[in-house]
Amino acid sequence: MLFIYLIVLFSLIISSNACIKKKLLFTCSYEELIILEYLFIGLIVVCYVFYKYITKQKINVVKHLHTRTIMFLFLTVIAALSSTYLNYYLINNFPISKITPILNPLIIIFTVLLGFFLFNEKITNQELSGILVIIGGIILLTYKFK
Repeated sequence: MLFIYLIVLFSLIISSNACIKKKLLFTCSYEELIILEYLFIGLIVVCYVFYKYITKQKINVVKHLHTRTIMFLFLTVIAALSSTYLNYYLINNFPISKITPILNPLIIIFTVLLGFFLFNEKITNQELSGILVIIGGIILLTYKFK
């Protein structure tokens, strides 16, 4: 049951986060908001490292960064920056009540498909049915009935 409570809490935080970002876009450009967001994240990391230093705790960092690891980290940063920019663009130019109900289910579909293609994870009949229901829901949300 804790799992469900945490999922609901996480969903509430994510949806409120999008609303907060839309409010911030009234006073900042996408680029300014991205820079400020990552600066605040960096500040939190610096505070954490400083805390670890003061309390004389070891900071466990990857000891051997291989070229492949660096490449994946770089790709992760590019993906994060790109998705942040696209997210700000979408919530600034389109109704947030349309974006989030379409975006979040698509994330589920793409995650399942990437897991299947990249990690050979199985897609069960139940998951496939869920994907079809999600696609149907997206169609109902976006289709204009006359």
